[in-house]
Amino acid sequence: MVSKTTVAEPTIRTFLPSDLEAVLELMNACYQADDVPLRATTDAFLVQAHEEPGLAENQYLVAEADRRPVAFSDLMREVGTRLVSRLWIHPEWRSGDVGRLLIERRVELGSSFDEQVLDVPVRSTQHYKSALLEAMGFRYVRTWWIMRTDLRRDLPVAVVPAGFSLRTAVSVQDDQTLTALVNDVFAGHWGEGEHNLEEIRHDLSLPWFDPLLLVFAEHKGRPAGYVWSWVNPGHRPTTETTCALVSDLGVKAAYRRRGLGRALLLRALADLKVRGMRAAELEVDGPNASAKCLYESVGFQEHVELRWYRKQLRAPTGEV
Repeated sequence: MVSKTTVAEPTIRTFLPSDLEAVLELMNACYQADDVPLRATTDAFLVQAHEEPGLAENQYLVAEADRRPVAFSDLMREVGTRLVSRLWIHPEWRSGDVGRLLIERRVELGSSFDEQVLDVPVRSTQHYKSALLEAMGFRYVRTWWIMRTDLRRDLPVAVVPAGFSLRTAVSVQDDQTLTALVNDVFAGHWGEGEHNLEEIRHDLSLPWFDPLLLVFAEHKGRPAGYVWSWVNPGHRPTTETTCALVSDLGVKAAYRRRGLGRALLLRALADLKVRGMRAAELEVDGPNASAKCLYESVGFQEHVELRWYRKQLRAPTGEV
């Protein structure tokens, strides 16, 4: 067990491959304490994610004490919009300065990017994180919902609107199509930045990417929307509920309100069920009532409230 009484003040450093096993133990200790389903992330996941374009060694930070990681932070970048960091603090270290030291380093490193804000997601039940962030000048700015549906039930049939067709991805050939679609359908969405071709190619090259779970909708041969799901082998389920993720669902403005989004979503759920998934989750922006209504219409329910806390890294030059 980690004991904060036997060591000096923790040091903050970058993640090393030799940290992997201890970081996984740290994550799972946090999940257990926070009543979150346990997960274990594989070597491939961390190593591959560590190579995400534009982040280099700053993507992962470790707070080390007694030669063991006692806190961990990752970093994602929504180009031109915001930096996003998640935080894991070992339950026995939550009353100390570990979290503050780790976040202070994140804020310091954030000055090397063009983005003006740093956002941290917190589950509504993680009061220790909320208190820590508020004490450090972060403010609550948004609620998202993690929604979940049971795939063991009979699913509605996906009805593709007349004039549209669905096809699965060709991973090497669809990188430019996907980049253009992502930037089109999510333009103006809260927290979304500009996605570049290098970033999309990185995601398509991940070992656990399945082109059969990236489905495009087309109208007269032109892309109209897409849905992207993941069955991530980096997460080993520890309960009978094997849960997949519908990470992206988007339809171009000109083709909305025709049932295309519903058809794409139901296609994704059917594909996940065939793979043995027992549940599926997705995230939705709290104020996006139309998207939430769509998800509820096919059986999704609110599962977790995710609260976003924001720190201004420098004087704002415009709205984010």
